[in-house]
Amino acid sequence: MLNRMIISSLLLALLAGTAVSAGGQATDFLPGQVVPSVETGVDPSQSYALYLPSSYTPQRPAPILYCFEPRSRGLLCLELFREEAERFGYIIASSNNSLS
Repeated sequence: MLNRMIISSLLLALLAGTAVSAGGQATDFLPGQVVPSVETGVDPSQSYALYLPSSYTPQRPAPILYCFEPRSRGLLCLELFREEAERFGYIIASSNNSLS
């Protein structure tokens, strides 16, 4: 069980930068908006909250902050860092499935 959770968390971290729809196309999200739940392309039971700063454009790389809140409260963790992420141009991907 623990190994499965670790593997799931690692997969989530690798997939958090881009959500993939069923058609294999990257899903578009509006910068400056919180997305409460984005399913991963590999395992729909795994999801994360996502925030793209309003300055985000796909043409320019942006740093990503990955959050793993111990009680699966992805939005709570995202909200803790959202103001600073907006200020400094960071993307936030916060797991909705992590447990301690």
